[in-house]
Amino acid sequence: MNKKVILALGCVALLAVFTSTAMADAITFSYSVTSGTVPTIANQFGSPSLTGGPVGGAAGSVTVKDTNTALTLFLPAGSTGMIQSDNNVFYSSGTTTLVATYAGSGVTQVQVMSSFCGGVCMSGTNVLGTYTAFNGSGGGFGGVYELTFVSPLILAFFGDSTNVIGPDGGAAFTTTDNKWTPGGTTSSALLGSGTITIQTSAIPEPGTMALLGAGILGVAGFIRRKAS
Repeated sequence: MNKKVILALGCVALLAVFTSTAMADAITFSYSVTSGTVPTIANQFGSPSLTGGPVGGAAGSVTVKDTNTALTLFLPAGSTGMIQSDNNVFYSSGTTTLVATYAGSGVTQVQVMSSFCGGVCMSGTNVLGTYTAFNGSGGGFGGVYELTFVSPLILAFFGDSTNVIGPDGGAAFTTTDNKWTPGGTTSSALLGSGTITIQTSAIPEPGTMALLGAGILGVAGFIRRKAS
């Protein structure tokens, strides 16, 4: 009976370790443009950049959410977000479809600014991504970046102050009413919406480590008794 109790306690403690450690947490800055036109430019091959933004400000809003809480942070009016990329490595512009791929660089290419943070809320570099657009219709960019800064105020709001911040983030935005001539560039496209996402991971708490120790000791005790 004692053997079964020890084994059960050990298994419960080990199970508690895996269930009590939080999963990766995604914090997402979401923004939209409700009026006006935000230039979205996809230059020809060898030209320097895709630019989408700035967004937010007077033409829209920026909100912040995460996957582990029900909290929503509405950044103050005037907050903006920016996504851009450098080093066009592929470009194809036909009558109806444009596709451009970007390698990214070390300059600031993803950023959110707000008075809530006293300036920069988050920023990153090296955006890798692809932009696909349809002439006179919609389009979208998706890419990844290397995170360089996250404001402590943002992390504190969601209870992530002690969490490990993932170095890689994701960026995406949509556009409408893309216009260009075959072989040319897009310009005066209307930015519809976008997201800039960062990842955090929980650091195991002392209580969690204690549970791990108890589980290991329980299993070890069972094995020792079984062997004797």
